[in-house]
Amino acid sequence: MSDIGISAIERCKSRVTNPSTLVEGPRGFAVWHGPLRLTAWADAPFMVGEVEISRLHARTDFLSGFTGSDEQCTLLRRIMPQTIFSGIVRSPDDPSRLQLACSVYFAAAGDPCMLEHFLIAASVQPAEIAVLTPTKDELASVGLAVAEAPHPRLGLIEGDLDLFKKGLDPYKAAGNQPAACGADEIEEAYSEFERSSFLQHCVLETQSDECIQLEFPCLHMTSLVKLATNVPHPVIGNGLVSQLLLPNWPKDPVKFALELNERELTTNTQVNFLGGWSVDKFSTPTFTSFVPNRAHIRGMAVMSLLTMMLRAYWVESHVNGGAWTFSRSCELRGRKLSELAEVICQEGKPLT
Repeated sequence: MSDIGISAIERCKSRVTNPSTLVEGPRGFAVWHGPLRLTAWADAPFMVGEVEISRLHARTDFLSGFTGSDEQCTLLRRIMPQTIFSGIVRSPDDPSRLQLACSVYFAAAGDPCMLEHFLIAASVQPAEIAVLTPTKDELASVGLAVAEAPHPRLGLIEGDLDLFKKGLDPYKAAGNQPAACGADEIEEAYSEFERSSFLQHCVLETQSDECIQLEFPCLHMTSLVKLATNVPHPVIGNGLVSQLLLPNWPKDPVKFALELNERELTTNTQVNFLGGWSVDKFSTPTFTSFVPNRAHIRGMAVMSLLTMMLRAYWVESHVNGGAWTFSRSCELRGRKLSELAEVICQEGKPLT
């Protein structure tokens, strides 16, 4: 019987552009892009009912010398929201080494567009790093450096990171066009939400041709799931963005974002990890996943919304230790509507 994980990794390997640097592993491979090492592998398959599933991973070394200092976290706060297909994590083998990581669950009869998205995410990690990496002087000023990895046969492979940036050029060109995901696909995603079990746990929802916003219980407040086509990526332009925003986390928010990324990748969340957690200037932990125009396949809107709702549930149940119940959602809805009514009344009062 074939191993579906290995079969998927073989497809990933077939896209390697520099096979002379390829090093085989037991369930995957490593390949070098200049000094950067990209590792891809498949976890051993497991069964969910009668369905065989394997989790696929890809990681590329990014920065070395990470200690978690305030200066380094300030730099990461700026970099993390600019990632595209992957999230920033600490290497499990060396926590001082930061990596870009992505991961998906793959089943033989699964959604082919999600596997394709993983293959794209893995192949452009070096290009992402080239775009994200600050200057050597700026890195050195906070004790960081590019995470160079010697090849076991060839030693340290020289390479100019700027040359890898062209890997994103096709996505940037397509990103100059209007969003490939149309209003009908947003409507389709919203209809799927209305038919799902998530509806009974939703506190508030809004929808337009370009955006869906759904609130779910989170701690004593709510998290916000967003799906939008009117929010361009700062690097590659237009596409489909899905986000999960948690209530503000004022204590060490950057480290919390790193921990969320790492926790997702090391536990069986059954949620695809294509994107990553970051924090904004308000210390709001936010998971952002972006499907650029060039990578868009019909069905991604439904899959993106479903994935982000599952992530919202996972955060509340496995990170916060809470639970979604119908009564709790009703209580939060009542509170939210009362707050909204109060704001409307205040805004409607004449100025005195």
